[in-house]
Amino acid sequence: MTTPLVTVTLAVYNVEKFLRRSMDCICNQTYSNLEILCVNDGSTDSSLSILEEYAAKDSRIRIISKPNGGLASARNVGIDNATGKYLQMLDSDDIFEADMVEKLVTAAEQHQAEIVVCDTIAEVEGSNKTIHNRHHNTPLSRKHLRHDLCCPRTDAPEHLFQIFSAGVVWNKLFLLAFINKNRFRLPLPPAGDDLAFTYKALISADKVSVVESRLIRYQIRKDSLSHKGNHNLDATPINMRELDEFVSNREVDEALKQSFYIRCAKTFFWNIHRVPVSVERIVSHLDKWIPQLHNMSKLEYTRKIIDSSLCAFEAIFFPEIQLIIPQIDCERRDELISKLQSLVSPICSPQLATRILYASPDSSPIPELDFPIAMPITVKKSATYAERLAACKALPIPAAPITLWPGCNPAPVKKLLLSHKKELICHYMKRALSFSSRTKESEIIKKRILKARIKNLKMLLDIIQSYLPPYA
Repeated sequence: MTTPLVTVTLAVYNVEKFLRRSMDCICNQTYSNLEILCVNDGSTDSSLSILEEYAAKDSRIRIISKPNGGLASARNVGIDNATGKYLQMLDSDDIFEADMVEKLVTAAEQHQAEIVVCDTIAEVEGSNKTIHNRHHNTPLSRKHLRHDLCCPRTDAPEHLFQIFSAGVVWNKLFLLAFINKNRFRLPLPPAGDDLAFTYKALISADKVSVVESRLIRYQIRKDSLSHKGNHNLDATPINMRELDEFVSNREVDEALKQSFYIRCAKTFFWNIHRVPVSVERIVSHLDKWIPQLHNMSKLEYTRKIIDSSLCAFEAIFFPEIQLIIPQIDCERRDELISKLQSLVSPICSPQLATRILYASPDSSPIPELDFPIAMPITVKKSATYAERLAACKALPIPAAPITLWPGCNPAPVKKLLLSHKKELICHYMKRALSFSSRTKESEIIKKRILKARIKNLKMLLDIIQSYLPPYA
């Protein structure tokens, strides 16, 4: 095998706790022909000293220091200074398998691919819990893509944005000449994330190679930006608008555009779920951005998502509910999945804002429960019901106001159900007594939301009371 130079870039900002671990993983790769560019993005802790320590021992390491400008800015500096044939942009707190670069380069050289994608596993910081990170390896990809090589825009255009659903750069190897020829760079703040860059590259690539090995252990940290939630409402739509223009201006299959618009609507919807701001600001935000993403409205499915989003976020003051399913009874699986799907569907029930966590021995996702969030939590096959429940509760994600599980005390749901019924009566009265068409329209929307929530709260009660744990 030839050994072309690979540039590995590492954006570093205040990660002294994790940096040595990540640097050891990179420096000890089985593939040695590396250029390691460490971009110090204005760190104020000891990160720069750690990098200098490693650079003194390894001549492949080059440090570039710059004022703090954010992750996208640091990654762009890495691209601009890269000299290798291939480019990999890694996160400075993750763990990498020793043969990661070797496997990716082997696939790239074998297939002359512009992009190589590997599978990943997510680890929860400070625990032994892992979550299968579906950045590539989904049932959809196995069904619609050849395992070793594909051209996403022609092999599976209708599924491109669902197969590569995360839109991240850190699990991919890029041909640097391909990136520079197309002048791809990451958008700077307020957009400032991987999404637009990654999807532009995937749409443009003729050959994308798939390595079905979990080569990166992505670290879920409570204090990381991705898990605090994005407080900038405009970041996602800026990315979406840039991608909208990119897709619209290219001669691509209509099925690919449909895949994009569905992904766009879902991403837009999910972003708002994560932002802790007032109802008024969310409604104003939607009014501002939806018209600018006009291409999304061409499809009936995305229109339904957008319309339901607009309705839902007028009532965002309703508490989010987290439902934990420690164990799914195989005999009643289809019945339970059908009910859970209704709870998380953006069309049927955005108003409930339900998060579903479920225990799984192999981290296998349930494809029907991928939106807005349904997360498999890894447990031992021999885990008891109590251990499974505890594993789900221990996940370091923002707490929901109400957390429920089968067999728990249903009092919080009954209380919420009763308050909604009282509020529904008030809305009927307000509508009947209103002389303003605008007020009447507003009350109709609120009444529809309340009725949908009451229906789904009853469904939650049913799940809690009838899907009792098979193992007490």
